[in-house]
Amino acid sequence: VANRPGLPVSPEQVLLAFEEADTFAGSTLATGAAAAAALDFSQGKFRSAAEGWGSVANAADATPAARSDSLRGFAQARQASGQFAASLAPLDEALTIARGMQDSARMAAALGGLANAQLALGESEVAEEHVNAALALVRNGKLRAMLLNNRGNLLVAKGRLQPALESYTESAAVARQANAHDYEAYALANAAAVEATLGREARAYERIQAANATLRTLDPSYAAVSARINLGIRAERLASRSHGQASRALLEAHASFSSARELAVRLADRRSLAFALGGLSRLYQSENRLDEAEGLARLALANAEAAEEDASLYRWHWQLAQIYWARGATQNALDSYLRAMTLVDAARQEARASYGSNDQVFRTSVMPVYQGLVAALLSSSDRVSDDATKSKLLFQARDVVERLKAAELRDYFHDECVAELNAQAVPLEQISNDTAIVYPILLPDRLEILVSSSAVVRRYTVHRSRDDITHLVRQFRRHLENRTTREYLPLAQELYQVLVAPFVKDLESSHVDTLVFIPDGVLYEIPMTALHDGNHFLAERFAIAVTPMLRLVAPQPLHATQLNVLLAGVSTPAGQFSALPFVAEEIRGIQSIIGGTVFLDDRFDTAAFRKYVTERQPNVIHVASHAVFGGTADSSFLVTHDGRLTMNELQQLVAQTRFRKPLELLTLSACQTAEGDERAALGLSGTAIRAGARSVLGSLWTVSDEATGEILVEFYRALGEPGTSKVHALQQAQRKLISDPRFAHPYYWSAFTLISNWL
Repeated sequence: VANRPGLPVSPEQVLLAFEEADTFAGSTLATGAAAAAALDFSQGKFRSAAEGWGSVANAADATPAARSDSLRGFAQARQASGQFAASLAPLDEALTIARGMQDSARMAAALGGLANAQLALGESEVAEEHVNAALALVRNGKLRAMLLNNRGNLLVAKGRLQPALESYTESAAVARQANAHDYEAYALANAAAVEATLGREARAYERIQAANATLRTLDPSYAAVSARINLGIRAERLASRSHGQASRALLEAHASFSSARELAVRLADRRSLAFALGGLSRLYQSENRLDEAEGLARLALANAEAAEEDASLYRWHWQLAQIYWARGATQNALDSYLRAMTLVDAARQEARASYGSNDQVFRTSVMPVYQGLVAALLSSSDRVSDDATKSKLLFQARDVVERLKAAELRDYFHDECVAELNAQAVPLEQISNDTAIVYPILLPDRLEILVSSSAVVRRYTVHRSRDDITHLVRQFRRHLENRTTREYLPLAQELYQVLVAPFVKDLESSHVDTLVFIPDGVLYEIPMTALHDGNHFLAERFAIAVTPMLRLVAPQPLHATQLNVLLAGVSTPAGQFSALPFVAEEIRGIQSIIGGTVFLDDRFDTAAFRKYVTERQPNVIHVASHAVFGGTADSSFLVTHDGRLTMNELQQLVAQTRFRKPLELLTLSACQTAEGDERAALGLSGTAIRAGARSVLGSLWTVSDEATGEILVEFYRALGEPGTSKVHALQQAQRKLISDPRFAHPYYWSAFTLISNWL
């Protein structure tokens, strides 16, 4: 294993490594290098464990059983270091060997490891198949208890809390029968977390007490330390969200972390000691006992460094940053935040996987690192009077947000191409003086807005909480999709006051006519064009585009004389998707304006589409068919006549041509992004960058196809006018529909969003 930072993982993923160590310790691993590797693994020495297991797996005289077990151990060491994608190949090989031996236990263990990796990589459907297959092979014992616990983790990631609770409960019962009390405690603590999420706080506390009673029966071991830390984390979270159980849960958390600390010292387990000390530091910080919190966080950092625990180092720098900030030590806080962010960035650049089992680890353990630094930089700018220093701090804050957006896209797509493209990009403010770049930043207690125009960054603060704005946005989205009422209007006006009014007057003297929004979180779900100042929609005053990052890929205007156009569509019903009867008219209308090759209905099959794009390399692709964006890249797809083309497949197809003949414009005219799922809307925005398309025009919801045809034909007509940019062509088309009584409701025209290059 290379000496490099590991992928940031959750404490639960790191600590579960101890619990899974003995699943590799079959009879073939009882002696020699394999036994040493198992011991290194249990002590958190993942590099040396991987080397030891690797030597056993590659030994010429290794038996099939020893090779299968050692490959699983090697894979688990990589997972514990955060290298989930790198664990897949050895686990596949271990599974193949176990199948050849017809060894159901080893098959189940390999499938369980694959499930963990796939869950961490965001492939929850594949993970579920693996864990269910593993459970079918094992009827009792420690391995079944572990698999049931992991199935609970999978179900939590999918939001299926009651089935997850049942799986954890069964895991605890199976572990109890097998006298595997460390596994039992793990399952009980995880069940407590689900009970708390379901609002059953008293029941959650009862589960924590049961887990604690079970832990008291354990002999000192690395697994016992791990189980106590897991229980401490669960009790800590219950204390933070509970009313009636907060004090008792806090005491349980303190007791669990303290006993874990004592055990870790006895066992010389510096890695676990870091987590125990970090947990205690957080508890003291929550009580505003900052001296003790700082001392414990420093000790956690020192022990993690001594243990070469790269995957968690950023956590302790982040914790110190929060403590320094609370103490008023501004520069120390900024330095620690920067170090934490640098470690997260470095780890992510090295590992091609996601931050966790869906976006929860990213949202709870990675994003706050960036946001904390942004908030600290913005607050620091309030404390200086020098304009040059203030401006420097604002630009630094914007740079941190840009790094966060790149990390978010990488997490969504599990792909490093965003960072690679960003390295070739051009700063937005170098493009046009008539454009303002608007960056809303949703912090827990307020909204911060950074506006870049003419190489100047201004900051605006709105005292509305993230939860408040999220509720407002979700209401607005629901009302926009109801074309029969005007209930959207008060919300459109309120959101205008929140998101636009703070800065709009400052743009009046600079002749800005284009706003480019880089949304944050839930703001991806709504069209900014539909905000209303009391007299007009924002689309009537400004041309509006969206980009998921602060930089563009090779921005340049589209020249109509150089167009090579592919028009594809499905007008007939396809599976669960209804007919789009106006698609043929839409495509004919567009072809009459810009020409192009047409693949309609039965001609629009997946193989023909792939072949045409690969061989002809069109620079404009217009798809008039259902396009669904889900919470992951693999759950997002286009409907073709003969099936589906996932967005991942489309992006890979387009990306093949981007260095020869870039795709200038990809139009998806019948998109549907899941309401209430900001990750789905992020997927629509991220499509442009990942595919290397310079622009994407898509919709947030499926508009009536008659209105879709009207707006898109008008868009292409305006785009053909000399000197008209894409964003102004879209504005002209939207204005035309606003003036048409049939389509004046924003349901018909505001869903269409231009993403990335607006020129």
